Amino acid sequence: MKKQEVKDNMKKLFQSGKTWVLIAAVAGIVLGVIMLANPTGFENMFCLILGITLILFGVISLVQVFREEARSLRFGGTVPGVLSLATGLAFCLKPQAMLGLVWFLVGVVILIDAVYKLEHAFTMKLFGFTYWWISLLEAILTMILAVVVMIISDHVSQVTRISGGFLLANGVFDLVEFILLMKATKFVKNGAPIETSGTLHDGSATDLTDPRDDR
Repeated sequence: MKKQEVKDNMKKLFQSGKTWVLIAAVAGIVLGVIMLANPTGFENMFCLILGITLILFGVISLVQVFREEARSLRFGGTVPGVLSLATGLAFCLKPQAMLGLVWFLVGVVILIDAVYKLEHAFTMKLFGFTYWWISLLEAILTMILAVVVMIISDHVSQVTRISGGFLLANGVFDLVEFILLMKATKFVKNGAPIETSGTLHDGSATDLTDPRDDR
């Protein structure tokens, strides 16, 4: 890989990732604090918001089905609309009974996020970023959390506190990663020396191709 190509790829990686890392860090810290400070309040608010959203979706779906221009879609649209409406009402009226299922599904989503974080960690390693192991550690911890949440999803309060603690820690990890990305981006732009794992040294990259290839 040519020097300029590696340098450009590294800059693109940092520029595209830093905004989302900051957003994830702030959101994780805020949610983590709320879930630890008032788990029951968070659970009730979460179910209320989710329930209202599903009810609105169900009502809109049913209205669209019975509109004049949507008659041909009546059979296909009625069932999802009714299910969404019923599920939304269940979340609003019986939040605690629904949270076990919710946390299991959340565990699945967290596991998917862990796979993404694992891929991100190895991408950073590929570009020679020294602190790629921070993302790797974060991915491993996320996988552990996902498994724990799915196993104990029936114990709602415990899961809420565990998830809150993880989100807080994960937010701190993301914030540290954001600072490191900003530092690396600044160094790459200025051509200054940056810390790497052996591939990048002076803001560019070691030419790994055989000089004879240019002949």
